[in-house]
Amino acid sequence: MHRFALPVLVVLLVPLSARAEYADTTSSLKAGSLSLAGEFQVDTFDPAAFGVNLHEAVGLASGVDLVLRQGIPISDQGFYFGGGVKWTLLSASPRASRPGIAAYFGGHGNTAGWGGADAAIVVDYPFNRVRPYLGLDANLDFGRPGDDLVFALGLYGGARIALVTNVAWFVEGGLGILGRPRPHFISTGPRIYIW
Repeated sequence: MHRFALPVLVVLLVPLSARAEYADTTSSLKAGSLSLAGEFQVDTFDPAAFGVNLHEAVGLASGVDLVLRQGIPISDQGFYFGGGVKWTLLSASPRASRPGIAAYFGGHGNTAGWGGADAAIVVDYPFNRVRPYLGLDANLDFGRPGDDLVFALGLYGGARIALVTNVAWFVEGGLGILGRPRPHFISTGPRIYIW
């Protein structure tokens, strides 16, 4: 169990995005493999907010990935950063007619002074070159001392579309269930896998 001490420490010190833009499926990377992604996002708040999200992932062990994220605002959001661990609980298998299931745990913060904890569960199933997924994302946000805790819950879904070997395109959208402002969003962008 001690081999997971460093990834857990990194997660605690490097606070996932405050919204559900994961742009990822339940598939786990091989140990030592890397994936890099970028996506353009529109939050459908009033007024709408635009941004670019960067995602990095490193395979740590079988079924466990370290995930890092950064969000660069184009409109009025603060720069955000986050980190977490993705754990593939069940690998998808078309032969066994079984979906994949993965869980995310981590934290996030931004330059406006808020931070928080993230948890998500995602389910997917591959159909040839397209892999649709559906997830539930929960965030517990806090601000400066004296600010109230804010709980946000969102449902998100999307699809990974394999373009060529090691390159995929993601399309994703989310619907906020709880939280103010509700985290509705749409996003799209590529992900590159480096084996």
